[in-house]
Amino acid sequence: MDEGKAALYAAIIGFAAAVIGTIVGGWVTWRAARHGADVAVQAAIEQVTGQAASEHTHWVRQERRTICGNILRHYCAVVDALSRLNTAARAGQPAEALIEEVMAAGRKLHHTCYETRLFGPDELHHAAARLAHATEDDIDAHKEYVRHLQSDDSTHTGLAEWHLREAALRVGEQATAFTRVCQQILLHGEKRPEE
Repeated sequence: MDEGKAALYAAIIGFAAAVIGTIVGGWVTWRAARHGADVAVQAAIEQVTGQAASEHTHWVRQERRTICGNILRHYCAVVDALSRLNTAARAGQPAEALIEEVMAAGRKLHHTCYETRLFGPDELHHAAARLAHATEDDIDAHKEYVRHLQSDDSTHTGLAEWHLREAALRVGEQATAFTRVCQQILLHGEKRPEE
């Protein structure tokens, strides 16, 4: 083999090696870039998913806080209306308008308590429902007491007063229990089933 052919073969082999090296290098670079892009996309998806879950949890907590606050405000409105009803009845003043006000405040509380079904958890809904029912019983006891007080039925007024105290005690216990459940859920989150 002469030197010219050897140089030609060496040039062809060198050129082929350069082309093959470029192709293989390009393919390896493309695979690395694709893998890097896949990892970046996966990281972005995880970040967005985590952020969406965090924002959803925050939104639910805000809605629960609003509902709990509304329930406590409506409960206070009922207590205030009942206090004014008792004062008026004991002073011998007409009570019909105040009874209607108490009933309206009770309905607002009742409806607001059932909003807890929307955002849960069940523990919060059950505590709100118990508060609503205890408040209804307290309102009924107040109406019975006022009715007996205004009819000068001293025989039944004492029994109605006893029912009134019992109902007030139960509603106070339920209001305290509801407040504790709100604190637990709003400040510490929901209890997990495995806890």
